[in-house]
Amino acid sequence: MRDFKAFGASIRGVYHAYARLPNQDAFLIRKNQKGLLLVLCDSLGSKKDSQIGAKKLCESVEKALNAIDMQGCNLALLNKVIFSIWECLLYPFEVRNALSTLQLVFIGKEKAFIGKVGDGLLAVLGKEHRLLREDKQDLAHFTTPFDRNTLLTWEVLESKKIDALFLCTDGLGESLIDARRLDFVKDIISEFKHKKKASKKRYELLKNHKFYDDTSLIIAYRKDSLWS
Repeated sequence: MRDFKAFGASIRGVYHAYARLPNQDAFLIRKNQKGLLLVLCDSLGSKKDSQIGAKKLCESVEKALNAIDMQGCNLALLNKVIFSIWECLLYPFEVRNALSTLQLVFIGKEKAFIGKVGDGLLAVLGKEHRLLREDKQDLAHFTTPFDRNTLLTWEVLESKKIDALFLCTDGLGESLIDARRLDFVKDIISEFKHKKKASKKRYELLKNHKFYDDTSLIIAYRKDSLWS
């Protein structure tokens, strides 16, 4: 999608840096003739092979979308395709030891597909602003991972109604005040949309805040929109 500009950044959390653990988040941004793909994953730190789970899941989504036409596909089938590819890419590691959350957006010419499982924040700005978050209710410290039995929840929107997107992992998303989430998303997009070397600036923003947990974000906006 030539009319969209997208950037991302990821930083290792203070605890992981102190413990000499790797960054367990991963993100992927791809543009081609089919559209724009954004993927953000956060591995479960309690799993022994979590350092590769998120990275391989991002790759699995890209490979699945290269093989399937999103505009007319069965989304339940796509869930299974992504999982099967992930299982293959992880081998000889087991999925149960490399679990991860998953947030993805694919913007095609006519439709936009938004899939999510687990925590983190996904915001859509446009004619109607939307904030998508996991409802943890009383399970504040439980994270729902993507696996064979817990699949993505999908929303399908008209591409032309989307002006901007913001995705972040829980390292950032859970630190925001509920009533200020939408304002924060608007502010951060407005702050960085005109800056040169935007990816570097976003990295510096995350690094300077010294988040305890690994923290990652993706920002995308339409060049000719309110947010460009």
